[in-house]
Amino acid sequence: MSYRDALSRADGIKSPDDAQKAIFRAQRMGDGMLEKAVLNVAFERAWNSVLETYAATDESFSEALQELQGLERRAANRQIQFSESMAFSNIRETPEEIQARMVSASADSSKVA
Repeated sequence: MSYRDALSRADGIKSPDDAQKAIFRAQRMGDGMLEKAVLNVAFERAWNSVLETYAATDESFSEALQELQGLERRAANRQIQFSESMAFSNIRETPEEIQARMVSASADSSKVA
């Protein structure tokens, strides 16, 4: 079976439990392509229980998974930092703008009194 075919089959899996069963079946049958494809789908769908169960049986996979998850966390943090930077970059006022706003507010409050 080609990886593309295996990935197409794995894409039809609807739950983490079904993914666990498919991995176990692929291992029993010696179908490494399907095993990898199911793991790929589990990663894409954030089925961490599937990934962690598999990682407990394969040290090299466990190391690769930890590295990949670390990269994802750093990328997510960068995205958050970028979003916050963009959201708040237009809010910053110069000292002159702050002073002008305060003078204007003071003038408005003296008109009310």
